[in-house]
Amino acid sequence: MIKPKLHMALTEIDDRFLSMVDLNEKEIHSMKKPNTRKLFSSLLIAALLVSLFTATAFAISSIHAKEQERLREELQVTENEIRSYLEYLEEGSRGVTLLSSINDGSFQKIYLDVSPVSVEEAERFPETLSVIWAVGDSKGLALPYVRSDRQLAQYSDIHKAILEDSYDAESGTLMLECSIPVDVFAGKDSEELSLALCEETKELRSFGTVTVKATEKETRYFDFGGLVYHDAEHDKDITLLGLELTPVSAVWHFRHDKDEEIHRTRDQNMLVTWGSVEDTVAKNARLHFSDGATFSTGGTMTANFTDGTVACECFWNRTINISDIVRITLDDLVIWEG
Repeated sequence: MIKPKLHMALTEIDDRFLSMVDLNEKEIHSMKKPNTRKLFSSLLIAALLVSLFTATAFAISSIHAKEQERLREELQVTENEIRSYLEYLEEGSRGVTLLSSINDGSFQKIYLDVSPVSVEEAERFPETLSVIWAVGDSKGLALPYVRSDRQLAQYSDIHKAILEDSYDAESGTLMLECSIPVDVFAGKDSEELSLALCEETKELRSFGTVTVKATEKETRYFDFGGLVYHDAEHDKDITLLGLELTPVSAVWHFRHDKDEEIHRTRDQNMLVTWGSVEDTVAKNARLHFSDGATFSTGGTMTANFTDGTVACECFWNRTINISDIVRITLDDLVIWEG
């Protein structure tokens, strides 16, 4: 991001000024008196270069600051007093700048900038170019960060979103989101995160390595006491055990008469039917806050059978204040109140 501007600035400096400062050690020692004109020219060029570096660095720093402010606003971390959110203070390596991080219970989500990325490269995401993150032996895809309200039905929509939301052409920076499984940290406070630009499986270049911190898992559990809910659409009864919330995710805990058989045999017909029932509960339930606002955890993303219960995960993009929930309802039924 600095080199192109520096090269352009140098090409515009008159050759006479460059020749004035191109003095070898012998010429300097043989001078009888200071050459004021040459000294002034040298100082002028030095001042120009310092100004160029300073302005460029300030512009890049300003971009990082704006992106951090954008993340605070979009994630609503300030008003919701999120403890699991960490904001970095301009930390990074030459090609990576850390912005912020949040623990959603399953993943440590890291937001960062990489550079330099040309416009041509940015336009090739995600079909032919990608950024791969690595922590030890674990690897994953770093996704360009786009607004959560974007409708990304086609590649043209994705390209537009990346160029408008993720990429800054002036500084050549690309804003990314890395979802690192919390198990990768294995109880450690931090890990080394590396990022590389790749074309299919071939690494084109490394952006660098940074140290990322694991933030606390901020949770609240709601016990439903084995309440039975009847899904009229599917004519099925499902037992509601509890709900584990983080500011950006939920895990619903269920039990029903076919749960063990479904997850043991992976019977597709039963999976679809009971998956719809589990999904209905997650989407129709409402979290009620003290100010009268409500929130839905949305549809389930994953379902696992562990220790005799079905655990269904949901994720969303903006934080909620889990300590401010006063009631949970499902249709007309109050399933928790406190």
